[in-house]
Amino acid sequence: MDAQAHCLCGELQWTAHFSKGKMPGQVLCHCMPCKMFGGGEYTVNMMVPKSDVKMTKGTPKVYTYTGESGNPVDCFYCPNCTTHAYHHEKVLGDRYTMHSLLFEDDTLKHRPIEMELFGKHRMPYQPEIAKTYEVTDNS
Repeated sequence: MDAQAHCLCGELQWTAHFSKGKMPGQVLCHCMPCKMFGGGEYTVNMMVPKSDVKMTKGTPKVYTYTGESGNPVDCFYCPNCTTHAYHHEKVLGDRYTMHSLLFEDDTLKHRPIEMELFGKHRMPYQPEIAKTYEVTDNS
């Protein structure tokens, strides 16, 4: 299945290919950059192989920062509305961190939460929903 996604203004559009039976679960990220980029308690994401993602309209800008793992993180975002399309944590190898809620297909938005990242930054009122890891690794 090819899932369509787009930024708020529509200047960026992309697809992600998901093989039948290999739909990823969702990951909640509580890291400080995700909170700052989105202005919320966490982001809802899916890990998708880079080879399965295709930009179909527009060219994203890239902002790079050093993640808590000490490795670079590239953030791909719309140059017009600044919606973050996806991120690439170098420590994750060939996978992108895609924002699940930007996909048009509701079945992707309703996938189960498989894990949480950076639980040390979780707000005290936010319950743990899934097994929590403090730093991403390449597993």
